Amino acid sequence: PLHVFQAGRVIVREGDRADAAYIITAGRCEVRKRDPGHPGRSIALRVLEPGDVFGETAIFADSPRSASVVALEDVSAVVVDRASLEELVASTYLGRFVRALADRFLEVESRARQGSGPG
Repeated sequence: PLHVFQAGRVIVREGDRADAAYIITAGRCEVRKRDPGHPGRSIALRVLEPGDVFGETAIFADSPRSASVVALEDVSAVVVDRASLEELVASTYLGRFVRALADRFLEVESRARQGSGPG
């Protein structure tokens, strides 16, 4: 289903459980990550625009959100819940590939946060 998120709204919050993925159809969002050196502050990572997808990695890897996404302006997005996405992926061999990629991505990201880099 299509949802509208008003400017300034946090659509997904870093650390929360992933229950949906989003496909932006209108508007722009900003991906933000907590700044480990400054509690209460965040670092802007990138801007997402119509056609971009976010939130899918945490669903496939069954892990907490790795960043927050905030609407910079009013945003319309198709929301795909966990059950629908898992059903779609599970129906093909591609699902195993996607799950493996998500797990590897999160592993590399975790190592980068710990300062050891991919090994």
